[in-house]
Parts: sequence; structure tokens; C-alpha cells
Amino acid sequence: MKPARLLFVAILAAALLIPASTSVADAAIRKVALGVSELDNQNVAAVDAYKSSVGRAPALWAVWSDWGGANRAFPTSFMSALRTRGIVPMVNWQPIDPSHPTDCGNWSLDNIINGDHDAYIRQWAAAAKAYGGRVIVRFAHEMNGYWFIWGY
Repeated sequence: MKPARLLFVAILAAALLIPASTSVADAAIRKVALGVSELDNQNVAAVDAYKSSVGRAPALWAVWSDWGGANRAFPTSFMSALRTRGIVPMVNWQPIDPSHPTDCGNWSLDNIINGDHDAYIRQWAAAAKAYGGRVIVRFAHEMNGYWFIWGY
């Protein structure tokens, strides 16, 4: 099935299976969960605008968190805003600094395995634990490809 058709089927199924009156507690038993990924992914106004335009909050919201650069810290306040809206954050936790995309050596799996980033990983994990809410962490996505330094 083509990706666009598959997305349409998933959205249609979500619309049919999950009534608009679904509470946050009932969201835990959803059969199909709709997730959203937007460019402005750490902006509460973007979340609210999406909910307003669609008529419901998504089950998941993709948050991009880079190991280097501006989005390095665990985004506690934004995660809390998602939680109050009944949305589970899915963090795309990528070992890269987008402001220096050619600095690939620093973010290699070898350097991660050797412990070069252990202090950062522990700090980020401690902040995630202190947040206390549900979080899905998607570490180094698309490892099967050659287009990221962590892929093969």
C-alpha cells in the first residue's frame, strides 16, 4: 500500500474507532493512536493550533532533541504542557549537532560506546526521570540507513 494511502487509512481508522468524547483515561485503551510531527515541535501554541484545527489532541507528539546545539536539554516544561493536554511525547533523541552537521565524528556510535557522552546521557536521563511522566524515546532513528552518522 502506498504511504499516502496508508496514512489516510490510519487516520480514518482513528476517526472511526476513537469517539471525540474520549477522555484522557480512556486514551490509554485506544486501538489506533495518531501521532503528530511538526517543524515547530516544541511550541505549545503549535500543539493547541493542531488540536483546534483537527478537533482533538493527538495521542503522541514528536519532539526532536539533539545531543548538541540548542535542543540539547530535556524539555521538561514542554513535556509538562503535553502531559496536561493528555499527549504522550515521543522524543526523537538524535546524537548530532544540527548547527555543525559536518562534525560527524563527535557523534559516532564508537564515541558513544566509548563513553564520550556519558555525562550528557546521565544528565538527560535524570531530567527525564524527574519529569515523571510517560515518554517514548526514539534513539538514533533510521539506523538502517547511511544518511546519519549513527546508521550503517
